[in-house]
Amino acid sequence: MFRRTALETVGFITAKTNFAEDYYLSAELAAAGFGNVFFNEILSYYRVWEDTGKVRQRRKLAEIIALRQVFEEVLEPAYKKRNWSMELLNASKTNFACTQADCLGWQLYSEVEKEELAAELRKLSSAPKAKLFSTLYLKQFGGILNIFKKFVSVLKSILKTAWLLFVVRLKNNKS
Repeated sequence: MFRRTALETVGFITAKTNFAEDYYLSAELAAAGFGNVFFNEILSYYRVWEDTGKVRQRRKLAEIIALRQVFEEVLEPAYKKRNWSMELLNASKTNFACTQADCLGWQLYSEVEKEELAAELRKLSSAPKAKLFSTLYLKQFGGILNIFKKFVSVLKSILKTAWLLFVVRLKNNKS
């Protein structure tokens, strides 16, 4: 649900990516200065699908390329135009590259395909952290990263729950 003038301003008709079109469009609209209006109602549903042929997973290369395009073609120019620090944007690129690197451990891809994916991940971020994640997944040590990520996730969940309980008790004691 977009205003016609907003869509025309960013040239929505010409598809610039083969993946993540909605993300690209949202970033373009924000970069062009169009704000957001939020509704409580559900406006659309995304189709998330799994299939026996693993077609969705095999589109990982297109996904990584599209994410890089969003950064390079939309977000980076918008940040530079506004003289904003690129530090947070570069950190986001690194985080995306680290998250996407898990595909390098999938048995779905041949070694040649994995090298192609790794090359695109390096284009997305050349940070040492991103290189480390790619290397670990390529060398089949991704399980260690997955265990660590799960541990951090559980720890964060416990800390958030403890904090919320503390705040609730604090409010109840004041009442």
